[in-house]
Amino acid sequence: MAKITKLKRYKNDFEKAKTQMEKKKEELQKAETEIFSSYGRLKFEELQLKNGSRKLDIDEVILEQIAFNKELKNKLREEKKVAQANQKNDFPPHQN
Repeated sequence: MAKITKLKRYKNDFEKAKTQMEKKKEELQKAETEIFSSYGRLKFEELQLKNGSRKLDIDEVILEQIAFNKELKNKLREEKKVAQANQKNDFPPHQN
């Protein structure tokens, strides 16, 4: 009976951690979206200031934004890999 209770507790703890992780993933996605959109607005304003009266080529702005987004996504992937590696080190497999 004690083993069943222990297993139920482990299952509940796992489900709670899984739910928290999903929530954190959603928060991360929202934050990434906000960062990208903020950067895009700032970059466009910067280009307007640099170019003054010259009409901006929207294709040029889009290409610059795409290049920056790729760079930022690569940095985020690297940080995520490091965080996952650290998490594995922080939580070794459970032993009975």
